[in-house]
Amino acid sequence: MNAMKLSYCLPLVLILFLSLSSFQITNNVASAKTLVTRVFYPSHDAVVYEGDPERNFGSHAEIGINYRIGFRDRSFIMFDLTTLPPGSTIVSATLNLYMYDAPNSSRTIACYEIVEEPWNELSITWNNQPLTTVFLTSVITGTRPKKLSFDVKESLVKFTCKDEMDYMPNYGWMLKDINETIGDKDDPLWICSKEHPDQDKRPYLEVKFYPPHLELNIEESSIEAGNWVRITVHRKTSSNEPITRGRLKIKFSSNSTSTSKKFSITPGGSEITELVIPNEESSVTFYYYDEKAGTWKISVWTDDYVDYMGDAKVIKVRPGPLYSFGFEHISSPKIMAAPFAITIIAYDIYGNVKTDYTG
Repeated sequence: MNAMKLSYCLPLVLILFLSLSSFQITNNVASAKTLVTRVFYPSHDAVVYEGDPERNFGSHAEIGINYRIGFRDRSFIMFDLTTLPPGSTIVSATLNLYMYDAPNSSRTIACYEIVEEPWNELSITWNNQPLTTVFLTSVITGTRPKKLSFDVKESLVKFTCKDEMDYMPNYGWMLKDINETIGDKDDPLWICSKEHPDQDKRPYLEVKFYPPHLELNIEESSIEAGNWVRITVHRKTSSNEPITRGRLKIKFSSNSTSTSKKFSITPGGSEITELVIPNEESSVTFYYYDEKAGTWKISVWTDDYVDYMGDAKVIKVRPGPLYSFGFEHISSPKIMAAPFAITIIAYDIYGNVKTDYTG
């Protein structure tokens, strides 16, 4: 009887499943350098008039410029640029105005960046106008109606600077005749304002830029199930310089099918799905945990700015140490003395198949 049992046991074949796949990290930052064009319309514009120094003209359908002493006109214009993220690489920025009533003699109109002093279109007057300005650029008007375009890239570079050192807040621009007080005749020019009934002739600002991006760094490309891995997210310009200005809320996810997956500020900590990169910091660190073996994609992005580029990388989760064996279902009946195969499967404590077990 014992010999018969041996005759059944000797032909048993142990089959182990080996599935060692190659591992590759993918990163979408390579395609992050995409030129974006955005058009902005004024949040504020107004003309101030030396001949009526306490009166506000912020709701009129036109803004204007005049050089005659005692009757000078200056115009102010500002755009809400808060949707442009810090660290944007500005390629061009053009302020476009439609001059519907040109001067009789061609003039040179200067554009000045306003610094230090905020203003409002419904309260600005000649007497309280911002006085601290920096010359930026100028255009020649000619004597016929046309579009006037000012190159304001230098300002946009400051407004969207990556750090506090070179940053300047956006207070808009002042437009005036570059040779004010030269001449004794009225010869104004008039420009359509944001209230003008013809929308096609209202002012607009066209900005072309490369947006910043997030860069995801995972400390280890492969971890055992049931372990934590350190992750760092950096915010960078299109030329990979660190960005430290402003707060940026980032979100992250994993496509793992595990119910145990989670992100946390510290290993073993509470689950999180978002974090803030604080002002003056270029990165933030957190941790990821998973119990299910497989190759999973970790993604990071921000909803704070529509053009901000996210990132994604993959991480391999390996089965943990050997915990138990299992048998696949054995069909029956069997023929006496005929060999048959038995599949024995090795598992870790989380139920993952041990593909690296060699017996």
